[in-house]
Amino acid sequence: METTINMLDLAIININNVMEVTMGNAKCFQLLGTEKEICQVKNFDFVFPEFELKKVFLSKQGYQEKNILFQRGTRKYNLVVTALPVVINDECISVVLIFQDYVNLKRSIHKVFKNDNNYYTFNELVGQNKMFREVIETARQSAETDANILITGESGTGKELLARAIHGESRRN
Repeated sequence: METTINMLDLAIININNVMEVTMGNAKCFQLLGTEKEICQVKNFDFVFPEFELKKVFLSKQGYQEKNILFQRGTRKYNLVVTALPVVINDECISVVLIFQDYVNLKRSIHKVFKNDNNYYTFNELVGQNKMFREVIETARQSAETDANILITGESGTGKELLARAIHGESRRN
């Protein structure tokens, strides 16, 4: 069973009710740190408060596909997380976290939908003109924010394709 869990492209970690890590698979350690580092954490909620484990333990209610953003040192994390409380006799004894890197998840989705005519990424917008490349770079940066974007230009210049690419790369997608 351990070999099977380690083969998954999903990170899985179990935290008991005293916030200690009791199990994690290879993908978990790849995303969060080495096995030694993570398993030595005595209070997972203190080190990673973004997962809101206290709330899950107290409410006995998990969450699904929550986008969690945080930074440790120079490393930025952007994860899609599901928290599953393990409740026995009305007591939450542990929480299983299943998560994956947001960017890798988007790449996987892109592979599935790459032949879908309604799905675009910046890779489909091809051009070598310096001004065009600058517009694409600005659009990429804008896609990472929650700001509204107004695209203007003459008819036939690709405004709709740019808008679809921005939408395809954004967190709102």
